[in-house]
Amino acid sequence: EALEATPSHNIAGLIGRTGEAKTDIHDEGSAQIAGELWSVRSDQSIPAGAHIRVLNRSGFILDVEEVKE
Repeated sequence: EALEATPSHNIAGLIGRTGEAKTDIHDEGSAQIAGELWSVRSDQSIPAGAHIRVLNRSGFILDVEEVKE
């Protein structure tokens, strides 16, 4: 059944969502977005614990930016 099931992830739906950097992010890192841990990347240095926003995706890697409050 699992092999024939429709995937439940809508990765494109993550664009615009916000989350939290779980590691320091520069080039690559990890972030909690929509209740899941994702591989992320950014051209900017983002410290662990910062709020982030998803800008785009490449496969299963999300491009993010820091949300300044």
